[in-house]
This record gives sequence, C-alpha cells and structure tokens, in this order.
Amino acid sequence: MAKRSGKKQKGAHKEVNRPPAIWDRILVYSVAFTVFAIPLFIWPGITEYGYGKSIVGLIAISILSILWGISAWQKKGWSIRIPWIIFPVLGFVVASLFSLVGALNGRVVVQSLVLFVFFFQLLLIIANTVREKRDVNLILFSLLASGFLAGLYGLLQYLGVMRGASIGGSGLGNVISTMGNKNYLGGFLAYTLFPAVVLVVRLRSRLLRATSILLISFSFGTVLLLEQMGTVISLIIAAITLIVGWLIFRPVEPLRRNRGWLIGLGLALVLTFLIEAPSGPLNSVVGLSADGSSWIGRIWAASSGKTRSWDWWVGWEMFKDHPLLGVGLGNYKLNFV
Repeated sequence: MAKRSGKKQKGAHKEVNRPPAIWDRILVYSVAFTVFAIPLFIWPGITEYGYGKSIVGLIAISILSILWGISAWQKKGWSIRIPWIIFPVLGFVVASLFSLVGALNGRVVVQSLVLFVFFFQLLLIIANTVREKRDVNLILFSLLASGFLAGLYGLLQYLGVMRGASIGGSGLGNVISTMGNKNYLGGFLAYTLFPAVVLVVRLRSRLLRATSILLISFSFGTVLLLEQMGTVISLIIAAITLIVGWLIFRPVEPLRRNRGWLIGLGLALVLTFLIEAPSGPLNSVVGLSADGSSWIGRIWAASSGKTRSWDWWVGWEMFKDHPLLGVGLGNYKLNFV
C-alpha cells in the first residue's frame, strides 16, 4: 500500500509541475513572436510607422506581462531578477520627471515616459524568462529573421520593385521599408548584427548556422547599401567593443571550437562589403555604384549632412533655453519643429 501511495504522489507531483512549464514555454514563444512582429508591423491608416509600432508594442507588452503573472501564479511564487541596467533607467526616469518643469506640454513627457517604461518592462520580462540557451537562440533568430525581411522589403523598394516613399520611384530616396525611413532601417539592422553572431556559435543545426550567416551577411549588405554614416560608425564602435570584450574575457575555447563557421562568416562579410559598399571594387557588377561626385560630397549627402547640422543647432538652442532640466521629454518637436 505504501508503494502504491508513493507512486500516486509521484504522479501528482508531475501534474503539478506541468502547468508552470507550459506557461513558461508559451511566454518564451510569445516574446519571440513579439520581437519578430513589431519591427515588421505596418498599419495602412497610420502614416507614421513609429506610432503604429508603439501602439502594438504597448498591447503586446501588456499581454506578455499578464502571461508572466500567470506563469508566476502557477508556480505559487514570483521571484524577479533585477538587471544592473535598472540603475541608469531609474536615473533617466528621475531626469524625465524633473524635465516637466520646463516642458511646454507635460502630457507629452508622461506619454513618452510611459512608453520608455513599457519597453523596460519588456527587458525585465526577457531577463526573467530566458533561462536556457535555446531560448536565447530562438529570440535572437526571430530578431534576425525580422531584420532580414525588413531589409529585403527595403531592397525591393530601392530597386523599384515595390512601392516606397513615392509611386514608381527607386533609389535610396524611395527606401522606407517597415520603419518609415532608411535611417531607422539602417539603425535597426545595425543593432541586430553583432548579437546575431551568437547564433553562428551556439546553434547545433548546420543548416540553421549557414542560414544565420546568410541573414547576417544580407543585413550587413543592406546597411552598406543605405550609405548612412551613423550606422557605419555604430558598427565600427561595436566591433571595437567586441574586441575589447574578447581581450578581457578571452573566450578562446568557444571560438576555437567554431572557428570554421566564424571564418565562413568573416569571408561572407568581406564578400558582401566588396559587392555592396559604395567604394567596393565589385560594386559596379551589381549596378550599385556611387555617383561621380567628390568623396566628401558623397559622405555629406549620404549622411544627411544638412539635417545633422540642423539637429546640432537645435540641440544647442535647447541647451541654451533650459541648461539644467531640459525642455521636457518628447517636447523637442513642440518647441523647435
């Protein structure tokens, strides 16, 4: 009788542990779907793509928070891991509240601050949800796939195959992708490149590793095609940071174990640079050659030099008007545009 009772208790224990595991997996897959879908979201009635993504983001993060709460309730306990980045986040929140003093419209400050806090909530959910390497791989691959589709859409607009900023247009001026303009697209792709390298090292499937190399190379090529100096500089700084991190932590064994794949990734990136960089020797082969203007003129035009100089001037005027507390979070356009 005792043995039979013990078996029942063991079976009952498995039944109790099963629901939390299911909810954890649902939460992980929901996070992966969120980071995949938001960059690609477009609502035909909203011309400002960022607003549409913000609305969907708020709804999605609210749903993820509810799922997180259900998962914690099923476990009969809620332990929250607080990442170190919470300290600068709290500092930003405090500074934003102080900026209400000089704000033209306080509601804009609150609106912007709520959006910021919500996306920090997404970070908090991910930090407390991802517990296994496969979860990291899933979320990173979802982000990389989203970047690939956004970049592909932008490339088709560049070639004039799909409608972009104008009907029947082509070239860089026609590229808006799912982001609203080429600057946002280039920035998003630049953010995904270095984290996605983890997939080349961690994934077990050779097919998925090869796919990751192709997607990373395509995103890198799209960044070069957009000719945005800001994204190129960010990639250079990120590469320097990566090298410094390697010198500090020396992850020799993982790199040695995957050196063949990393060499393949490096060769793919070099080939992509030779083909798609404006100064690349193979650029003319694919018909993406830069124009005949001077190199300094091309850099100034490609980097939106007039816009950048205007932004710096506006920043100086903002500082002169409110040197201590600022003009209010989100009040930039209300004051100077």
